Amino acid sequence: MGALARVGLIGPITEGVAMAACWYRLHGSEAVRIGESVASREGPYGLGTNLWVRCWLLMLNEIFLSLSDPTRRAMVERLRHADGIAVGDLADGFGMSLPAAIKHIDRLCDSGLVRRERSGRHVFCHLERRGVEEALAWLTDIEGFWVPRLDRLAAEAERIEREGRRRS
Repeated sequence: MGALARVGLIGPITEGVAMAACWYRLHGSEAVRIGESVASREGPYGLGTNLWVRCWLLMLNEIFLSLSDPTRRAMVERLRHADGIAVGDLADGFGMSLPAAIKHIDRLCDSGLVRRERSGRHVFCHLERRGVEEALAWLTDIEGFWVPRLDRLAAEAERIEREGRRRS
């Protein structure tokens, strides 16, 4: 049972359909940001806007949860500098077994940050830019919300400090 069903927002079957639609939207061939459909109309694939927003936030949670681990961040950093690294090479240098490293790679793939590609007997990992772009778009939106408010707060604090100096 997934996160939406566990908290009682929807049933497990509906959640499976919703998450499949979210996953397709994030990782499919469409080059549209997930959030664009949230503000403009009812969610895609017949999903209500609230459900769509929840799906989008769950996908962002997966991205940030994947990046919360230092090993996975280091793997993403390696892929950022040299895309197309063999799984064994990507796993080297972390002081863990190959199966343990593969679990980290699986988590990165599940979150949409990394994609695997088989070429003969070798499996290569590639940084999936779309997952990173989704996280960056969300952070940019949050920045647009907070920066003006923090600027006003700083200006007000400076004004109060200047008035305090004048009185003393």
